[in-house]
Amino acid sequence: MWQLRWLQTTRSRCQDRSNADFAPRRSASSSPGTEVGELAGRYGCHRDTISKVLDRAGAPRRQSGVPPERVQDAIEAYVGGASLATIGAELSVHPTTVARTLRANGVQIRPRPVWPRG
Repeated sequence: MWQLRWLQTTRSRCQDRSNADFAPRRSASSSPGTEVGELAGRYGCHRDTISKVLDRAGAPRRQSGVPPERVQDAIEAYVGGASLATIGAELSVHPTTVARTLRANGVQIRPRPVWPRG
């Protein structure tokens, strides 16, 4: 019974925060570059809630993934022997993101090296 009461109070509290006067809308416009996780911690809401509110407010979002103008460079580097981690570090993205982008552009990903057990 107490769990249901807690859920009901939590639900209404979060709904109150997602109305038209929600503070992250003002916060995003006054401090661009603030991370969604930081805003979520500040306002006590989930990251998804913050993202939805910012999307509705038309706040600019940073680009995720490999920048389109750098995809060809990433392909050439990988075919030339560079690792996913090296390319990811150069482009400031995770190696898995690099692999996904390369696969989407028809590049066969090399198998991971197998290290002998000592």
